[in-house]
Amino acid sequence: MIKISSKIDHLGLFSNKNPDTSRALFKLGFRAAGGCDRLIPDERGKLPANAHFVLDNGYMECVLEKPSGYKEYDITEGGLIYFEFACRDIEEAYKNSLEKGFKSSDIVHAGRYADHGEKKGEARFDCILLETEIIENVLIGAVEHKTRDLFYKNNRYSHENGALRIEEVILFSESTEYSEKVKNGVEDFQEGLGDYEKEEGIRNLTFMNTEECNERFGLDTVKGKLNKAGLILKTEDMDKCLECVKSSGYPYKEINDSIVVNLLDELNIFMVFEK
Repeated sequence: MIKISSKIDHLGLFSNKNPDTSRALFKLGFRAAGGCDRLIPDERGKLPANAHFVLDNGYMECVLEKPSGYKEYDITEGGLIYFEFACRDIEEAYKNSLEKGFKSSDIVHAGRYADHGEKKGEARFDCILLETEIIENVLIGAVEHKTRDLFYKNNRYSHENGALRIEEVILFSESTEYSEKVKNGVEDFQEGLGDYEKEEGIRNLTFMNTEECNERFGLDTVKGKLNKAGLILKTEDMDKCLECVKSSGYPYKEINDSIVVNLLDELNIFMVFEK
């Protein structure tokens, strides 16, 4: 098992097998923009391209409309498709990536309307996307929030399952050499990102093999499947969470004071809820 101290702002989930990745999260009691429990079409009847599920320290983005021009989306069955790492200064992140030998896109200025809680408005971001692969078939970028308070200081909408934080992200490798290579690459990239308060960001990224996963979570995971991942989430109410999990219909088990939800068939991920 290899542990990496990370500075992840948000992560992306995608599936070629089940294009509406948000369906599973809604069924498990998560709430999206506007506090919605389902996808809401706009005034033209068009559904959003992505659905955002915001927690106290980061968020999950479900990619509903596959972007063109990225091989990663074409060759995956589904799972975790990208990480955006949080950075203080996008210029520094860009400069560091080049100094470390990573090929990077130019800086992109982006925005979208954000309704994740009490404050609402136009969210603005500066981003880069690495063209050098650090994690197999996972896109990696950095994002500088220009309007961070719309996400993380916002009396956000509560999730029915009581979820508060994304505590850890688990990826898989049967090779210690590969895991160490990824660790070094992530740490090199993170050197130019600056830092936030300790409670912000998804701070734990773990590589484990299938045997370790079975021992820790009681899950038999298929070896060699691209983009397979586990998400460990903190909840303030385990009883409420268990109600949501039971009503979802997804297979689950209670193990080591946690609730393990098996979404491997649908999304190539699993979720673990703990107090």
